[in-house]
Amino acid sequence: MNAPSALAAEIDTPIAPTPGSPSGAAAAIKRWSPAVAVLAFVIIVLLARETPPADIARYGLYALWAVVLPGTLLYRALRAVPHSLVDDLAMGSAVGLVLEIAAFAVFSALDLRWLLWLWPALVVVPFLAVPSLRRHWRPRWPEAASAWWSWSVAGVAMFLVGYLAFSYLRVNQPVPVDGPQAYFNDSMFGLALVAEAKQHFPMQTSWVSGEPLLYHWFAFANMAMGSMISGVDAPMVMFRLALPSLCVLAVVLLAVAGWRASGKAAVGAVATALTFAIGEFATSSMAGSPLGGVTAFQVWVSQSLIYGGIMTFPLIALIADRFGKGPTRMGKGAWVLLALFALAAPGGKATVIPVALAGVGLVCLVQLLRRRFDPAPWVTAAILVGGQLLAMAVLYQFTGQGLAIEPLSFLDYYLAGSARSGWKQAAVTAFVLGGFAIYMFVRLIGIAFLVRYQRRSWGAVEWFLTGGLIGGVMATILMWHSGLSQNFFTRTAFPFGAILSAMGIVLLFEKHRISVRHTAAMVGAAIAAALGLTYVLRHHELASKVGRFPEIVSIYERFADVALIAAGAVALLWLGRRLLPATRIAGLASAFVVTMFVVSGITSLPVDARTYPDGGGWFHQTVTPESAQGARWLRAASGSDDVIATNVHCSQPPPADCLPLSFWLSAFTERRMLVEGWGYTTKANAIAAEHHIYGGVNFAVDLLARNDAAIYTPTSENVAWLRAKGVRWIVVDHRFGQESADLGTFADLRWNKGDLRIYELQERG
Repeated sequence: MNAPSALAAEIDTPIAPTPGSPSGAAAAIKRWSPAVAVLAFVIIVLLARETPPADIARYGLYALWAVVLPGTLLYRALRAVPHSLVDDLAMGSAVGLVLEIAAFAVFSALDLRWLLWLWPALVVVPFLAVPSLRRHWRPRWPEAASAWWSWSVAGVAMFLVGYLAFSYLRVNQPVPVDGPQAYFNDSMFGLALVAEAKQHFPMQTSWVSGEPLLYHWFAFANMAMGSMISGVDAPMVMFRLALPSLCVLAVVLLAVAGWRASGKAAVGAVATALTFAIGEFATSSMAGSPLGGVTAFQVWVSQSLIYGGIMTFPLIALIADRFGKGPTRMGKGAWVLLALFALAAPGGKATVIPVALAGVGLVCLVQLLRRRFDPAPWVTAAILVGGQLLAMAVLYQFTGQGLAIEPLSFLDYYLAGSARSGWKQAAVTAFVLGGFAIYMFVRLIGIAFLVRYQRRSWGAVEWFLTGGLIGGVMATILMWHSGLSQNFFTRTAFPFGAILSAMGIVLLFEKHRISVRHTAAMVGAAIAAALGLTYVLRHHELASKVGRFPEIVSIYERFADVALIAAGAVALLWLGRRLLPATRIAGLASAFVVTMFVVSGITSLPVDARTYPDGGGWFHQTVTPESAQGARWLRAASGSDDVIATNVHCSQPPPADCLPLSFWLSAFTERRMLVEGWGYTTKANAIAAEHHIYGGVNFAVDLLARNDAAIYTPTSENVAWLRAKGVRWIVVDHRFGQESADLGTFADLRWNKGDLRIYELQERG
């Protein structure tokens, strides 16, 4: 291709049908084939994981009826100028998720959950009945996604779903059937939240009855809505249907946000790949390490992260539009959309608004320094602050959620526990921080080229994205949390940097007129080099033989090896300098070096899926088929307001140390426990932060003692105390202890299979 801006031009060129019916039909097939391919791939993956076809169909109808349709119609009514079909559907689906949460809260508060399936009619009917709204059913779009863009984004989506298939779907049965199933603790925690959302509103911490749920629970309410409206069982939604759907939406949304923020479709495609396909700069899986990660491991272990991304990416697009950048302006309705997402984002992920505010704050600071006033950033900041304050009052009740200020605490594993002199500690700190920077941020090398080529035309959008990235990373560096949750600030901020980096990479390729053909060749060569290097280093890794910090050493080793490969390629190009002009050699060399360093992390997700599926076997709780069957029997036999007492409090039975993160009973019974585990609660997090303790802190000592006394040494008095607490059922798991024979005096044995015993308390007599 000889056109000047070859890469961006070819990727950004829309598919245009030629005159005549056959070619028009061919263009339509070409236009829709990427979306059809993604849909077919997701369905094949789900069927391969033994998902019932009827469940796939019902959940798909729920998504179309209750998320995509109402959200897209409202989005079209609020945005002033159409952009593209993919923009309408992606942004509209995100709006639909916001509307869904409002419907969930209102219908639940009015005790009308049985009518939840009809809530989309509140949007659809007016758009059918009101003449001025009917035009939004079939708008015309000035932009169209090109084949290159569509297939690139589709490829990232399928790559991510493929990772999920091997790392999460393959190793988790929705309900244990074939044998004991070891569930990652956080997966049972999430299912317990879904169960609570299905049964109660306002929601509470179901594993400690009466404890408020001060948490970003919107992702789990979404899964509960999917279950209630579609009729699909909650575990099937949690472990099969919801996550692939949300991941595909997040991929497309980020691509749209990058397109919107930069005005170039290619930027969105590259940013999506940097976030969801290209992983950290490491050889072995480090998903569970203190260094954290963006997608590997996190995309399934913290399902609120991907939901939070779906709230974040529209904010990026809307704020960029308000700052005057992008191919079309959304008009005054964008302020309404911005307010909607500012209200919803804190319930999706608590880190979203602080990161976005850091970006907007930097724009305001730059304005003050330059003495150029534009009201848009200040109005945006006010909207974001309002959404955050409302969330702090309603969702979090002004609690700190266990966060405390302690710089570099996320690196305690590497920096603490050894007495070193001052200069040695400083050297080790620099060594570890350098490794972290390489590990996490090599993918953002494109930012350097954006600064180099556009530093004089750096606008509000660039400052906003920069502020979001810096703010998130600094929050991770400065904060402490017992569960290393400060890393979520960086994970939330990373897409801000990914868009910036993509802008720089696309600009570099445009400037040097790198064609799509040459780009594809570079990417292919870089992938081949990354695969070969990963294989060699995994079998002959220097890090396994050197030093106290093998993970950090491995990062530096990989960096040095990639640099050597890139240098060798540059040398070969230089040797061919007689065949090409010097400027052409310099451009190709720069492009290939950037491609090598950016693409090197492409092996991260596959290696994680192969070596670390479902977290690698640690931090799990085991549920047997008999136990799950008993829990689901209890769900059918009990009322939704019944409370259950149990002797199950730890994720693993003795003699293992007690990790108080048992959630499986509240998850599968969909009932509240008097006290199951006590971790992941606001009180436990606050105590951990106050005393700087990693792990669960028992704040319910008296409650736990009286609960267990009624099981192991029952008396009329302590059984009466259970009844006063609303307890109607007692569940005993013999792996954790055997109940007193006297319990039969006060309760009737209703279930006896495997290790599980279920008793129903007798009525007072």
